[in-house]
Amino acid sequence: MSPFSSCIEGQGLYIGGGWADFNAPFPTTQSFAIDLSVSWNASNPKFISLPDGPAYENGASARSADGKQWMACGDHICQVTNPETGAWSQLFTVPETNGYIDRVSAATDPETGLVYIPNGSYHSLMKVNLAARAFELVALHPTLMNTKAYSVAWSVPLRKMLLFGGTTGAIGQTDRFNAYSYSSAEGWRDLTTTMKGQIPTPRMEACLAPAYGGTKLVLFGGFTMDRVAQRPDIYVLDVPTMTWTKGPDAATKDQRGKFACGVSYDYFISWGGLSGPITNNGITGSTIVYNINTNNWTPTYTAAFALPPTGNVTTLPTPSGNATSLLPIPSGNIATSSPSATSTVSIDLRHPSENSSSNSSNSVGNLLKIFNFVAAVL
Repeated sequence: MSPFSSCIEGQGLYIGGGWADFNAPFPTTQSFAIDLSVSWNASNPKFISLPDGPAYENGASARSADGKQWMACGDHICQVTNPETGAWSQLFTVPETNGYIDRVSAATDPETGLVYIPNGSYHSLMKVNLAARAFELVALHPTLMNTKAYSVAWSVPLRKMLLFGGTTGAIGQTDRFNAYSYSSAEGWRDLTTTMKGQIPTPRMEACLAPAYGGTKLVLFGGFTMDRVAQRPDIYVLDVPTMTWTKGPDAATKDQRGKFACGVSYDYFISWGGLSGPITNNGITGSTIVYNINTNNWTPTYTAAFALPPTGNVTTLPTPSGNATSLLPIPSGNIATSSPSATSTVSIDLRHPSENSSSNSSNSVGNLLKIFNFVAAVL
């Protein structure tokens, strides 16, 4: 449970760190990917071993705008993968006076390549420049001071980061569902009066992932605000209208918090987390799949466009460290990046002819123009 993760549509859900055993002295260094280039049954996904990574729990994770690097931050250190070997190295350290990087999430602006981590530093929004291997601090919305365990995603249509849920502990907002947006141009905006439809109940440590080029966002699971129970409910946000639609609850055995998630094609994929008491019996390694198009939980994931991975397809890898290279990075339209402990790079694979590297900047530009009116409204 409590892993960090990122997702590349049609390629892989990358997962690292977290706890596999409450009796262990430290979180695991194990890293692996769920292969999204092939179809599989949720009872037996295709796993691929990756180089061991940081032993973080509740860390922030994001992809670079081009999808070639995977960043993870925890404690006082941010690390990043080598785009060729997948090996991890230190990006920078954060002074201890800035507080721990814990129970936070990250989102990448695909236009600038900057990564944003709300409360990544004490009372501040951390803005990470991967190219410069440095960070700076930006003011938070006053209501979000000390807010942790939230979920974030970057919306390409809005050109903003969206933040939902979370808690500030004893003084936290438990009477409403937090909803805020941030952009460097507009700063912070409170969206609680903008949302419509079946608005999610307050929650923390849920997972949020973008779908269909960021025009939809999927929110699943998490904990009740008293942390007594995991949540089984799933919601889809229509970004242009800011309207939420609730789907059918997951089975009781599949409700969870502190897990990894991502979206590929029509499918929302969730792996791991805590689905019972805070003991080893509550830790789950199961994978569940939700079809966004048909609005139902399904036992299978179907890959609509295959990008064959490198490395050996195996059973769930162990921390012994038999590492292969990362899954190949596809050329194409980087549409969105988002974590909630999870980051997602979404690629429009419904029009493969537009996915060449020469057309990627034009395609992203066209997507931004199409939805530019939404930013003006919100």
